[in-house]
Amino acid sequence: MGLNDIISNNHYPILFVGSGMSKRYLEDSPTWIDLLEEYWKKIEPDEPFYSKLHDIEKDIENEHSNYLIYDTSFERNTRIASFIESKFSDLFFKQKILVDGLDLKKASLEQLSPFKVDLANRFADLKRKNDLNEEEFNLFQKAVQKAKMVITTNYDTLIEESIKSNSKQNPKIYIGNSGFFDSNSIGWSEIYKIHGSCSDPSSIVINKEDYNKFDQNSVLISAKILSSMIQSPIIFLGYSLEDENVRKLLQDFSRELPKEDSRKSANRIFIVEYSPGESELVETIQNDSLLNLTYTHIKTDNYSELFKKIISIDEGVTPYEVRRFQDIIGQIIVSAGHKKALNSYLISPKNIDELEHKIAINEPIVVALGNTKNIYVNPTDIDYLTDYINQKFELYPESALRFIAKAQSRARYPLFYHYNSVDIDKTNLDSVEKKRIRDRVKEYSQDFKILDSIRLKKKYVNVSYDSIQDIISLQEAEHIKIDLITQNSQHIDKRQLTQYVQKEALPLFVKYAKEHNQNHGVEKTALRRLFVVWDILMYKD
Repeated sequence: MGLNDIISNNHYPILFVGSGMSKRYLEDSPTWIDLLEEYWKKIEPDEPFYSKLHDIEKDIENEHSNYLIYDTSFERNTRIASFIESKFSDLFFKQKILVDGLDLKKASLEQLSPFKVDLANRFADLKRKNDLNEEEFNLFQKAVQKAKMVITTNYDTLIEESIKSNSKQNPKIYIGNSGFFDSNSIGWSEIYKIHGSCSDPSSIVINKEDYNKFDQNSVLISAKILSSMIQSPIIFLGYSLEDENVRKLLQDFSRELPKEDSRKSANRIFIVEYSPGESELVETIQNDSLLNLTYTHIKTDNYSELFKKIISIDEGVTPYEVRRFQDIIGQIIVSAGHKKALNSYLISPKNIDELEHKIAINEPIVVALGNTKNIYVNPTDIDYLTDYINQKFELYPESALRFIAKAQSRARYPLFYHYNSVDIDKTNLDSVEKKRIRDRVKEYSQDFKILDSIRLKKKYVNVSYDSIQDIISLQEAEHIKIDLITQNSQHIDKRQLTQYVQKEALPLFVKYAKEHNQNHGVEKTALRRLFVVWDILMYKD
């Protein structure tokens, strides 16, 4: 039942993330009611906040006798938010309240709400708690990467920063309702900030008018999620069962979901509720008669265990890679008819960024999709070094390592990036090739022993340089300058060294190699030595 079924079915879930998760990990992250009280004190410091709330509740009860407690609380919050915004704006334009980054002219001409700009500033400044559980937070970051898509009502940037900081993933972010109108949205590795974001103050949904507009398009949100729920379960994190936002959404689900066995319905929707001190994941199937919906309710304080279960789901590629593949292949299909000459290209997560660039510049390509062990590339010397030093890494590690294994033992090549990218024992390299690779790695790993092969002039033996330009300006032969750069590479800034290796050293090597002139043998040897030392500094560890 429940989470174990999600894991056995092996489908990435949809995560619906509320303020409870931000409050768990971010310093001074407020609940809705805390936020309203905080701003009330700025505009009405002499009037008790809860007295005002009480008055509004009385008005709502008189106007809507059929409202449940959830409806009343929600209506009360939106009304007082409208009042706060109006009063805050008046005080701002009377210059009794200041807002960072906003002046009277900008607010007036751009029709900006001073209240929402101040809200955006507040949420943009939220920092991680100093005392948070680092292990749990790391698991949270990995769990959101496994979400097919993330939907949140939070204004802060916790989710997108969690994904970007711990991976190379760059999910598509939709703010407000934009994603639900976007024909390019594919429902993979996307973040929907449905109540707005601190990156766009005007998008923030907080007052009664905002929610009325939001409700007009809520059917789009439900439709988007329902279409994805055919295979993917949805997990609510950081919400109370009394949250009106959640209840409205679940109510839409209950109207549209097919009539089915309650167990199956329960495996579609999971609501995780914080229960202080609860070390287990306590799962029960609940039926809410008011919502006419069956779901799985999880009570816990052990979020690490919950996140581990989500992380264990693996469909072969990440949701981010699914989105990239779909997007790239779509571009290929659209543009294929305009191309006459084709060059081969193999799609993989490693080179998909490069493929996207090739499409953008209208370079002819054909795509091969298949098991990499069946596709081998035999690069030339120049091909290999150009691909490696320019950090393109289009060659598959196994193909690259096979090239190195077959090369002359005295020829020096950078290789640590490819070697560290695979478990060599799990490749299709034969035993002799594996031994040759390991021998090179062992040789290159001996504390820059390769530098012992450099024979410097006596006047440079005890001289240290930390600037490539200082070396280049010397009145010396080319190979001596190259050897001096190699000898001093550990003292030179890595970015400066990389720029020289890519922009100066590599083109020089290619030039000499294409000339087939034996007179440049000493320069080519010096350049190969430089490439290997650069590789050690960049990729050995």
